[in-house]
Amino acid sequence: MSLYPTLIGYLQGGEVVGVSGATPMPVVLADGVAPSAIDNLLWGSVAPTNAASSAPTHVDLAGNSDGETPTIVNAKDYKRFILTGWHPAPSGLPTAMTLNAALWARATDPSGAPLHTSGTAVWYKVGDFTLSTSLSAGYFRAVLETPDGKPLGFDAYRITLNVSFVGGTNPSLGAVNAVLRGER
Repeated sequence: MSLYPTLIGYLQGGEVVGVSGATPMPVVLADGVAPSAIDNLLWGSVAPTNAASSAPTHVDLAGNSDGETPTIVNAKDYKRFILTGWHPAPSGLPTAMTLNAALWARATDPSGAPLHTSGTAVWYKVGDFTLSTSLSAGYFRAVLETPDGKPLGFDAYRITLNVSFVGGTNPSLGAVNAVLRGER
């Protein structure tokens, strides 16, 4: 059996362009949907705040509990965030558990300073997202986006974690391992 070289290419401006990593085959989108790009933004371990409801002062994905500090900056290009990870089983024998993430957003001026810096409206709450209700250790995945699915459009975000329990004796949840990705 003999192998013969072949040319795989396309015409551009009347010239044949060979397909390679530097010059990939052009693609025409039949349905008008552009491919998305996913960036790894943050990964690590953090123990969520024990609280029934979310607040910007709860610990964020970077382990920071200062409610003024954003988790992600220069983020206006992201349409949504994807949060994946793993949580341990809770201690203290609770009868129920809910692990939540909250997405907080704010706009900034061209220098990166928040447009509003005092009072209760420092952050806009985009939403709460249930990550897990399992009392067993396990994985979770949540897409953090606006309720209407439109692009987020803010400059800075704070992503906090909180856990609530029913029953048990001093229940708590150990460190949650999380990966945050942003879709452009």
